[in-house]
Amino acid sequence: MQNILNSVTNSVGSVLSALVSTVLIIIMTPVFLIYLLLDGHKFLPMLERTILKRDKLNISGLLTNLNTTISRYISGVSIDAVIIGCLAFIGYSMIGLRYALVFAIFSGLANLIPYVGPSIGLIPMIISNLFTDPHKMIIAVIYMLIIQQVDGNILYPRIVGGVMKVHPITILVLLLLSSNIYGVIGMIVAVPTYSILKEIAKFLARLYENHKEAQEVEKHQSE
Repeated sequence: MQNILNSVTNSVGSVLSALVSTVLIIIMTPVFLIYLLLDGHKFLPMLERTILKRDKLNISGLLTNLNTTISRYISGVSIDAVIIGCLAFIGYSMIGLRYALVFAIFSGLANLIPYVGPSIGLIPMIISNLFTDPHKMIIAVIYMLIIQQVDGNILYPRIVGGVMKVHPITILVLLLLSSNIYGVIGMIVAVPTYSILKEIAKFLARLYENHKEAQEVEKHQSE
């Protein structure tokens, strides 16, 4: 009996821990993205006035490109979230759910988490209608699962890939690999991390090319 109670306690603790972590991610992700979008542009001028005052390697150019990349990502996921929120509101309203707007807003915010976000966004709607109107709840769940498939395989890769100039297939591969390795957090950071590393690689390649050109000029001058 004691073992059963311990097992139940551990299971409940794990579920609560996962739920708290999910709620924190949902709350902090949009706050973090909005903060970056509003105040991210102030960071570079401060660096240029202090650390990068003598910037011979054009690191400020790299930081400008990284800031643009992050801003594009934020814009992409925000557009996708708004679209999902609107589709959720239309569907919930047509189905006849109470508090359709509230549930739709939650779905849109949850959609900032790629792939699993729409499923998380269903939780309040399911809890609210599970016992009061299960028939409408089932219809709403089926509707949102269809939206999730359309978003995950068509809308999100095209919208985010379009604004970030990354092929949609690359987006899908990044999300699948990151979800298997790092879970939800990996899915959130996969695309921006890939784009940031891509910009850094391009920057290093330009530095190498400039270095080679400088060596060739010096070689010709010495001859």
